[in-house]
Amino acid sequence: MPIQITKDEEVEGWTFKYSEDRGIALDLSASFIHDLDQHWLSNKFAPIPLRNGLAHPNQPDNVDDLGTIFYLLSHYAECMQPEKDVHNRVSALHSLVIEKNWHNRCVVNECAERFLHVLSHQFPELVWKMPEASFRITHDVDRPFKYAYEKIGTHFKRGLGSYRFGNSIKRIVLEIARVVLYPILKDKVDPYNHFEWIIKENKNFNSTPLFYWIPIQEHAEFDSLYHLSDDKIQNALRELKDANAKLGCHPNYNSSNSIDGIQKNWEAFQDILPINETRKNRQHFLKFDPLNFPEQLALAQVDEDSSYGWADRTGFRASCSLPYYLFDVKNKKATSIKEIPLCAMDVTVITSRYMNITDPEKVLNQFAQYLEIVKKHGGIYCVLWHNDTLQYSIYKNVYWKVIKLASKAGNCA
Repeated sequence: MPIQITKDEEVEGWTFKYSEDRGIALDLSASFIHDLDQHWLSNKFAPIPLRNGLAHPNQPDNVDDLGTIFYLLSHYAECMQPEKDVHNRVSALHSLVIEKNWHNRCVVNECAERFLHVLSHQFPELVWKMPEASFRITHDVDRPFKYAYEKIGTHFKRGLGSYRFGNSIKRIVLEIARVVLYPILKDKVDPYNHFEWIIKENKNFNSTPLFYWIPIQEHAEFDSLYHLSDDKIQNALRELKDANAKLGCHPNYNSSNSIDGIQKNWEAFQDILPINETRKNRQHFLKFDPLNFPEQLALAQVDEDSSYGWADRTGFRASCSLPYYLFDVKNKKATSIKEIPLCAMDVTVITSRYMNITDPEKVLNQFAQYLEIVKKHGGIYCVLWHNDTLQYSIYKNVYWKVIKLASKAGNCA
């Protein structure tokens, strides 16, 4: 067996106790925290991947399920990862999870299920069952309108290049005509980017979509240049609230560069958030520093985050389909910030700078494979689809199919 449990006794730095009112209680001992300092945080530490986790190199037959769970959910490997991409993000290319193909299976779930099975033999009172599967459809609002806030030349390039994404010649000609007319007719030819359609289709499948908005615009190239105070944006936000859609904050490109950067974005966003709404966060460009990120979120009083996905690869970044609480590696303490694992994003699959998959069936397969994992282990199937990607008809159809599949597997979370 991978673990041995004894009632009320310490087992390799973990203490378990059972009571009828509290259930199973777990405490970390001082020796375990000391081990983090001396071993896992050491620059010389090189984890040895074995069957389903990490083990001591001198004990190849011993798999530490609890150590594996903690290692993956705390993102220790990323906190120590020196290699970064052009946006200063930890890349999937340098990830142990990707190297071992753990993103396409949930190692944390497997370890937890095995651990609970053993634990139930020691504590007959303990009854556990597989968590239910649920789903969440999310949207990062980088371009709320088709033409406003960006250079006209950018829209010409998108229009001319949209044939690659399945649009007909007729549709492209109409799109370019709208771009030409925009400087004259403005709002008359500049509609919302599919908000009304998204609300309608999600409602058909008992889904409540979640929209993340950028509160502060700082980076001229990577932050979309809209303003929450503009009348057009205020109208869009009002319509989303009236439709019972959920709203979240999308801290800007530079927000993770300073300890209070995320907090400043939330201060600019808090007037938009409905009363009693959970403070939901996702980083623009999925850009953050794993070592400082939990501390920055705590400073901003964030309740829930969904930034731990990769920009350059689909899959479960922590090899886990269950929501979990972030661990602050820097300060060596647990937080109350719930992380919702993000498993797939549209631009990750479609765009040429990442996976470059344009065939609609293959795009759908990329999204669907993670739904099967969630159905197997339970947890949440959380996907990200930028609202403006729906301007391409073939991906509009794929999006509809993703919601339909998700709704058959569980309830909207």
